[in-house]
Amino acid sequence: MSSPCPEGYVCGSRTDAASQFDIKCPAGYVCQFGTTPTTQFDYLCEPGFGCPAGTSWNTRTQLRCAAGYYCPEGSTSANPLVTKCPIGTTSAEGAKSVEECVRECDVVDSCPSICRISPYFNGTFDPCLLKMKCWKTSPEDEAKQELCFQKGQAEARADFFSDIQDPKLKDTHFHKVEAFSVAHVKLDFRNLPLPMKYLEHYEIALYYFNKTQPIKVHKVYDECPYLTPTPNYFRNLPVCSEFDGTWFGSPLVDKHGIMEFSISSHREVYFRVEIEMFHGQYLENKNYTAFFGTMSIDFSYPSRAEYFERFEDVSVYSAASLETRPDPREVRLDTDCVVERDGVTRPCSKTFLATIDASNQDLNVALNVEVPYLPTSGNAQYWNFQTMPWIDFASTDPSIPLLSQPFVSSVGTSTKGVGKTMDQAYPPLWTEDPDPFGPFGYVGTGDNEMVVLPYLPFFSSCRGFDSHIFLYRLFEEQSIPNVEGGCNLTESWKTQHIREFDPFNNPSKADLLSTAVDVCRWQFECTFEEQLDKAPLPKRWYSQDPGETLFSITRDAFNENEFREIGRFKSFENTDRLVEAVIRTPDLLYDDELLAQGVPRQVILLVQFYQKSPTMKRIINVEVGLELYEIVEDPEAPGASDYSLEVFFQAMTWTELLNEFAFDVRVYAVFFIIVGLLVILFSAVFWAFHRLFTRLSQPPAFRFRSYAYLTAIPPVQGFILACLPWLAVILLLDILYNQVDILDWQKNHLRVFRQSDCHFQGKRKGYTNCCQGWQVRRWVVCGLVLWSVYLCRDVHSTQRRRGDRGAWHQHRKFEKIQNLEPNVLA
Repeated sequence: MSSPCPEGYVCGSRTDAASQFDIKCPAGYVCQFGTTPTTQFDYLCEPGFGCPAGTSWNTRTQLRCAAGYYCPEGSTSANPLVTKCPIGTTSAEGAKSVEECVRECDVVDSCPSICRISPYFNGTFDPCLLKMKCWKTSPEDEAKQELCFQKGQAEARADFFSDIQDPKLKDTHFHKVEAFSVAHVKLDFRNLPLPMKYLEHYEIALYYFNKTQPIKVHKVYDECPYLTPTPNYFRNLPVCSEFDGTWFGSPLVDKHGIMEFSISSHREVYFRVEIEMFHGQYLENKNYTAFFGTMSIDFSYPSRAEYFERFEDVSVYSAASLETRPDPREVRLDTDCVVERDGVTRPCSKTFLATIDASNQDLNVALNVEVPYLPTSGNAQYWNFQTMPWIDFASTDPSIPLLSQPFVSSVGTSTKGVGKTMDQAYPPLWTEDPDPFGPFGYVGTGDNEMVVLPYLPFFSSCRGFDSHIFLYRLFEEQSIPNVEGGCNLTESWKTQHIREFDPFNNPSKADLLSTAVDVCRWQFECTFEEQLDKAPLPKRWYSQDPGETLFSITRDAFNENEFREIGRFKSFENTDRLVEAVIRTPDLLYDDELLAQGVPRQVILLVQFYQKSPTMKRIINVEVGLELYEIVEDPEAPGASDYSLEVFFQAMTWTELLNEFAFDVRVYAVFFIIVGLLVILFSAVFWAFHRLFTRLSQPPAFRFRSYAYLTAIPPVQGFILACLPWLAVILLLDILYNQVDILDWQKNHLRVFRQSDCHFQGKRKGYTNCCQGWQVRRWVVCGLVLWSVYLCRDVHSTQRRRGDRGAWHQHRKFEKIQNLEPNVLA
C-alpha cells in the first residue's frame, strides 16, 4: 500500500516513493496531502501571506507579508515586487490590499508629498508622471529615483521651489491679493474618485511667494512672521508652528463636493494653491488628473467707502444703467498709495476699520480676539501680530455644518475659551523690539492699548465668512449665495447725497432706504467659538453691560498705508473720528444673572452713515443689539452654540445728521445764526403786536440801546472772564500732557510729542526718554485737580458764610432793575 503524496508537493499517477518530492506545489498556492495535478490549484495562498513554491497546508501562514508590501490572495512571496506599496506609502506586516498602504512617515502630517498638482495653472511639465516613471524604474533604490527625478526636472527646466522664489515669475505663477481685498477660492471636487480621501491620499496647501513651507488649509499656524514692515519683502522662514483644529480637517466636511475658502491680508501678498499627493496608488492609475482645472477664483475689493468716479466698479450695474453714465472726470493721483489692477494704476482701496480698546480690563482682548494677537509658545512675554494671510471657510452650502474653532487663550495650557490674568494678557510691547525686521517686527496696527482691524471683532464662524467678516463686504457686496439679504447699490451718478446747506431738497427717509443711496441688510447663521461650558475671566463680549462700548468703527475710510499708523488712530480717541458701537440689550435691563451666564441668540448690528458726496460715506452711528438671551444647559447639544447676526447699513436723513452734529461747523454756525434771527424776529413781532393793540394813549418808545446794554453786555463780560482762567488751565494741561517744547521755535511752530508717539515711535527713533516724564506729569495734574476741588469747596463755604450779604446784593440788583424797567419797556 503506497503512502499519500506529501504536503507541499504534487504527485501524478506514476509517482512513486523516489519521485514524490520532484514536483513542488506551485507558488501562490497551498497543497495538502494527496494533491494531484488536477487539484494543485484548488487552494490559493491566504491574503496577508506569501506562499513560495512548495507551500504546504501547515506552512501556509508562516511567511507574513513584509512591511512596505501588501499580499493579496495568491501572493507568491512575502515581499512581492509587483505588490510593493505605491510610492510614498508603506504598510504594516500582513497587509492584504493596497488600501492598507498608508502615508510613509511616523507622524501623518509631517511627511513630504510625492508631487504637487496645480488645480488652476496649466503647465507642460507633469511632476507626478515623472515621479511615477522614476519609481517604476528603480522601486527599491530611492537614491536612483531621486537622481532620475532631478534629471527630468533639469531637462524640463522646472524646479518648483526655485520657481516660487523667482521674482520674475511672481506675476505669472501666483495670484495677487491686494491689502484688505479678499480672494474667493472655489474647488470643484465632485468628480474625484470616491475612495480618494483627504489627509490620507492628498492635501490642499497654499504656497506664498518666497516661502517654501506649505500652509495647509486644515492647520492653524503660529510664530510665522511672513509679512514684514517692508513692502514687497516676504520672509522665508524655515518652519512655522502648526496646530490642528480647523474646519477643513473635519470629517463632517464632504471633500467630494464644492469646497470654498477665502484668503485675505492687511498687506499685499502672492499665493498659489497646490494639491499635495501622498499616495502613489492614484498616480499609477492617473486619478490625480481629476484635480486639473478644478479651481476658480474671484476677487473683491473695497470700492465704495471713498473713491473716484473714474475708478468706480461698474460691474455691479446693469447694462441699461451704464448707458446713462456720464463720462467720468480725469483725476490726478497725488496719493502715495497706488496699486496696479488689470493694467490700470489706481489709488489704494479704502475701507472702514474697527478698533478695540485693548486696555479695557472688563473686555479682555486676549480672551475675545484670537487674531491678530497670538502668543508665542516659547516666550510668553511677547505677542506676535498676525503676520500670515487669513484663511477662512467661506462655504455657503447649508448642508455643510458650521464648525467652531475654539481658540487657546491661556499660554502653556490646553484650556480653550477662558481668560488670562492681566499680566499674561498684556505683556511688554512687542513693537519695542529694536530690530524692525526681527521676529517681532512692526507689521500691523495694534498694541496693548488699541487694536485696529479691517474686519469685525468678536463675531465668528458665520456662514460665508468664517471668523473674518470684513466691513467692506457687509457694506458693498450685492449678494452671497444661500445667505439672506444683500446690498442695493446705487450708481454714483444716481446717488442722492445729503446737501448740508439745503435742508429742503434732500432725500427722504423712504428714499434713503430704497434707491437714493446704498442700503444693506444681512442675516447670517453663526456659531459661538467660545467654549460655553467654561467660566470666563473677565466677561465675554456678549456679557458686557448695556451701554458699554464693544468696539468702535472709524468715521472715515483709510488705505493700507494709513492703517499701519497706530498713532493716527490713538489720536482719534474721544473724538467723532471713532464711532463707538454701544451695546443695547432691551430684554436684560433687570436680569444680571441672565446677562452673565446666558448667550444671545440674536445679535443686531446697526450702522448708519452720512452720504457726504456721491462717492464718499462717513459712519455716524453704530449700535449692537444683543437679544433673546438664554442659559445653555448642554453645550454639546445640537444648536447650542448657534446664533443669528443681522446687519443693517443705511443712510441718515438731513435732520438725523443735524441732531448727531455730523455736519461741518459752518452749518451749525449758520443754523444758530438763523435761529437767533428767528428769535429776534419773533420778539419784534411780539413787541409790534403789543404796540398795535395797547390801550395806552401814549405808549413809551422802545429804547434799543438801553435794552441791549442791559441784556447783552453782562453775559459777554461774564463769558470772557470765565474763559480766561479755563483757557489758562487747559493750556497748562496741554503742556503737561503733550510735552510742548515752547522754547523750540526753529521751524516757527511748537514741537509736540504726544503720548501716543511714545508707543508709536518708542525706541525706534531714538526717543529713549520720551515716556519717562509721564508719571510725574500725571501726579502734577492729579495735584491740580485736588487743589481745584479744595478751592471750590473753600469758595462754597465762603459764600455760605456770606449768605446774608449775598442776598442783600441780590435785593439791590432787583431794585435797580425795577427802576430801569419803566424807562425801557412798555
